[in-house]
Amino acid sequence: MESDFYFPFGFLALPTTQIFALSKLSYCSVNLKPFVPGHVLVIPRRPVPAIDDLTEEEMADLMLLVQRTVRMLKKEYHTDAVTVSVQDGPAAGQTVPHVDFGENSEGVGACPCDSESVWRHSGRSDLWNDRRGRFAPVDCE
Repeated sequence: MESDFYFPFGFLALPTTQIFALSKLSYCSVNLKPFVPGHVLVIPRRPVPAIDDLTEEEMADLMLLVQRTVRMLKKEYHTDAVTVSVQDGPAAGQTVPHVDFGENSEGVGACPCDSESVWRHSGRSDLWNDRRGRFAPVDCE
């Protein structure tokens, strides 16, 4: 259940300090273990395990937030390419039983250490500085 402090993501509770974009029915979170710079998740606010469990209104809202986030990633990472993916069900590689669209900026380097720029662009860099002190850095060597 959503609260002032957490958003549901399957069996996990994501702190609101991890959320940088909201819409009526969806939200966007920085991935705590990014594969590449700009690895973010766009997630419906109602916990559902599969795409076909979403209402048409939820799907439309989710896709509009995906589009908005793609534009932000392209601008922030000075690229014209973003990978958008979804793993719909365990056989597809889904590890958390909650629909999410993963977005990764492409062509910006192999080191997954620059989530700070997503926070800076969102206007919430103060939260990034707080989080940076609480989580171990990724070893890029």
